[in-house]
Amino acid sequence: MNSEPFEAILSWLFLRPYAEYLADHTKSTAPKGTPSLCPLCGGKPQVGALRPEGDGATRSLICSLCATEWEYRRIVCPACGEEDVHKLAIYTAKEFNHVRVEACDSCRSYLKTVDLTKDGHAVPVVDELATIPLDLWAAEHSYQKLRTNVLGL
Repeated sequence: MNSEPFEAILSWLFLRPYAEYLADHTKSTAPKGTPSLCPLCGGKPQVGALRPEGDGATRSLICSLCATEWEYRRIVCPACGEEDVHKLAIYTAKEFNHVRVEACDSCRSYLKTVDLTKDGHAVPVVDELATIPLDLWAAEHSYQKLRTNVLGL
């Protein structure tokens, strides 16, 4: 049995509060374009969020390490940059109607996104953890999560 994943998760757990502290105390500048990695620390996104804007919603990504949130285009895979709508699928479950799996058929990756237009009281990082059945569904369909969460899923 390889202990590397456990060590990586344990390290991440210890570093995350410090990274969040540094992010809160660092003046950030607006990123150029739409970076798929955190513009502050370079971490991968943990979860996406759809926030109300005008008559629709704007998409943002939330960093898995420092919890920085940055805007990201809606119809683009954050893993490979795929823009073909026919290769970018959205899956939902009626039990979690405000959380969706955004999957890419090009690179077979996925990211869960919390739709705050459907549930304004949702907390994206918490709801990402609370919707493990969506991760199990994605794994059964051969999708790989962009960044595992604290539970290793």
